Amino acid sequence: MNAPNPVHIQVQTLEKRENALVRLFIFPHAGGSPSTYHGIARSFPSSMEVLGLCLPGRGPLHDVPSFMAWEHMVGAAADAVAAYHD
Repeated sequence: MNAPNPVHIQVQTLEKRENALVRLFIFPHAGGSPSTYHGIARSFPSSMEVLGLCLPGRGPLHDVPSFMAWEHMVGAAADAVAAYHD
């Protein structure tokens, strides 16, 4: 296996809910960014906080090189989501 890609995934809060019981992490469609989901994020119940994962090469990370292997993207996504464990 190749060495891990040093690129990270950015998590964007789409709908902050202070008293949320659960967090929903949204993975955008191919070529998309979390901003696509701002409207729908508002429609979820108040018990749900909605966050979007922004991959390199998209949205605010458009100038960051994309992952070269899906395994690296999955690892970075797991790390990004794990940071929100509480």
